[in-house]
Amino acid sequence: MSTESLTVDLRELDWKLLDSTENLSDDEVLDLVSDFLIEQFERMGASAQTELVADLQMSVSWQQTIDTEKVIEQSRDLLNLGQVQSAASILWTMLRIETIPKEDFVDGMFLLGSAYSLLERHDDAVSVLEVTLECDPDHFLAMSSLGYAELAHGNPNLAEEWFRKSLSIESENQWALKNLGICLANQRRFTEASVELRRCLELTPDDIGVLISFGQCLHHLGDLAGAKKHFERALALGGPEHLLSMAKDYLAKYEKDAERNGEGFNEVAFGYMVDALDRLSSMDRDLKRAVV
Repeated sequence: MSTESLTVDLRELDWKLLDSTENLSDDEVLDLVSDFLIEQFERMGASAQTELVADLQMSVSWQQTIDTEKVIEQSRDLLNLGQVQSAASILWTMLRIETIPKEDFVDGMFLLGSAYSLLERHDDAVSVLEVTLECDPDHFLAMSSLGYAELAHGNPNLAEEWFRKSLSIESENQWALKNLGICLANQRRFTEASVELRRCLELTPDDIGVLISFGQCLHHLGDLAGAKKHFERALALGGPEHLLSMAKDYLAKYEKDAERNGEGFNEVAFGYMVDALDRLSSMDRDLKRAVV
């Protein structure tokens, strides 16, 4: 069994993936880096050894063959479980392997960029996703992730460009549709936003984030009944409280407005009102006959 190795330049190490090095000696920092790298290789199914081969240069060697396609799936599962830091750590390490197949390199870079976005490391996300697109210019998922990173970074115009470019390749990319809608809504372009969000709901009718965003657009466009319907649908489905609280706030406002406008009568009160109006109508007819 042949031995493979790679050299990690500690100046290029993603230190944000490691535990804090505050108050650690130089030797303790090196031990921390070594433990980090060994742990990632163990998670990839290989027993690794490390050695400091030069100033700020650490060699990692291992013998077992690493199935990078399997590591990609493992990382995707971690992201879906919300274990973003763990996913980013194993992806960053895997991407240092020089013999990685190009397809797995592209997939790994895309997932790492997405992980960085979720960790709110938007500068890093942009850099990694740009490399992804250099390798695969038609990677529409990377385009939508890059748009998300630019949107979170406060660049809505760039974000919109990436979302639309992604959709020009795959018109049913629900991730791009959703975030394009949010991007447009953030710019108060509610009519345009509602078009994209409606298209997204056709693909993912139970996405509460889209339901609430679409409801907000309808609210600003004056379709309060439509907005109320979508907020209620989101609450019925359930989900993260930070999203549901927005729907609850809108519905509470509608209820208060209804009470303020006299729309909160119960059926008995409504019956009394109809009866009173009928009596007034009868009195009006009697008065007219009396005058004639």
